[in-house]
Amino acid sequence: MKIAVLTLGTRGDVQPFVQIADSLIGQGHEVTFASPPGMSSLTKALPVSTVEFGPDVSAFLNSPRGQRIILSGRTSTLLRELFLLNNKHSEEIDDVFRELSAGADLLIGGSLAEEKAAAAALAHSIPMTSVHFSPFVKTSLVPHSLFDIGNLGPYTNRRTYDLFTALRSIAALRDTARIPEVPFSQRISHRIIERAGATVVDAYSRHLLPSTESIGDPDSSSRLDPTGFIHMTPHLRSRVFRSVSEADSEGIEQWIASGSGEVVYFGFGSMPVGDPTRLLALIAEVCRALGTRAVWCTGWSPTHTIPVDSRIRVVDEVDHDRIIPLCVTVVHHGGAGTTAMALRHGRPQVITSFFWDQQFWGRMVANKNLGIHLRYRTARAEDLMIAIRYAMSPPVRIRAELLARAAAVEGGLGNTLSKIDAAVRISAVSTRPDSNFLVDTAAAQNCPRHVPQFPDTRADEGPSSHPSSCRAGDVLDAANDRQESDIR
Repeated sequence: MKIAVLTLGTRGDVQPFVQIADSLIGQGHEVTFASPPGMSSLTKALPVSTVEFGPDVSAFLNSPRGQRIILSGRTSTLLRELFLLNNKHSEEIDDVFRELSAGADLLIGGSLAEEKAAAAALAHSIPMTSVHFSPFVKTSLVPHSLFDIGNLGPYTNRRTYDLFTALRSIAALRDTARIPEVPFSQRISHRIIERAGATVVDAYSRHLLPSTESIGDPDSSSRLDPTGFIHMTPHLRSRVFRSVSEADSEGIEQWIASGSGEVVYFGFGSMPVGDPTRLLALIAEVCRALGTRAVWCTGWSPTHTIPVDSRIRVVDEVDHDRIIPLCVTVVHHGGAGTTAMALRHGRPQVITSFFWDQQFWGRMVANKNLGIHLRYRTARAEDLMIAIRYAMSPPVRIRAELLARAAAVEGGLGNTLSKIDAAVRISAVSTRPDSNFLVDTAAAQNCPRHVPQFPDTRADEGPSSHPSSCRAGDVLDAANDRQESDIR
């Protein structure tokens, strides 16, 4: 089967799709992969050629204009700027989407540029799967993840999705104007996605956000079915980090083992901090006050003039699966990927959000008593000290460990592949009855949420490797009753 995987955004938006593509390639499918500039450290691990296209988000966020937006913390401003940035590359994005979709049997993409992907799927009459890393489809459980507000009740929560759809439809009318196969009346956001029949995958943990079915939501228009975060398999991770940060990871492991004092991980991923020296001074002050050490993974932040404190180790990039388990707490920006990694390894979190869906994950982590949510632009050293001290407390540590055990058997990658398989099956019933499906038919019938050939790293170990997983899940379910009743 020929599959086109189309991605836009930052590293956190691309990395899960690299794993999906790698799994599909391993199953013998022919995959083409398109990603924005600056993702070669990820995409070069795939055994296929990749297409680079679209705006360079890293360059934009590091520009003076991008830095002003980061410091403002305003998602509305970021959305406007990204809209303008995408417009400059609109024809290029359209051409790549249409070219890679031509001759494909399936299109896989994310919530960014979803309308363009739907238009391409319609133009070539192929099924489409859209993978979301935060809630984008209307539900009464929570407000839209890009709205920086708390839970305001079922009615208002649903209205936030209507408002976002209305704003997004303005962009969709323009984004799909060059696709003659799509009638004008179908070009607004929700209509074109519905017409494309997109299968949506909610790729995050039900232990942070429950499904509508599990809490008995009476609203028939509300839907949320978390399938679990998508983690790299050991095989792919070894290829991604073989040359990029193997030496750095080994050096940090040795540094952590040889020193005294617990280590706090700091990392803000694709959010470049405007003044690294100031941030380093803040981290040093926190370490002195708490008696800890720190690892700061700079990500997209500039680091060429940073003075190094003896209590702090600075590195551009590391393998999170190797370093986070060695740290006592994770301080980060609230991206879905880093949130998932801290959850995976049972580490409390201090989320210092900038914008986008980061404040959403900050609230989810705080609501589950897994850590604290702060705003990066207003966080002071004193705020970080209080937050990290709380995160290091035994009750929070225990809760994070329990949730990690319960989430270990979710099998996010396997569930995602199952939903992709379902999308192909539905399309193939009338058009391609002999298609080479992704997983075994009998297995799909016997287990609606089974784990195919390429499960998550921990799901691969199976429940037997985690004898306390069921007990941990029971404890968490009981502890979560209060929060879920609040959602209702």
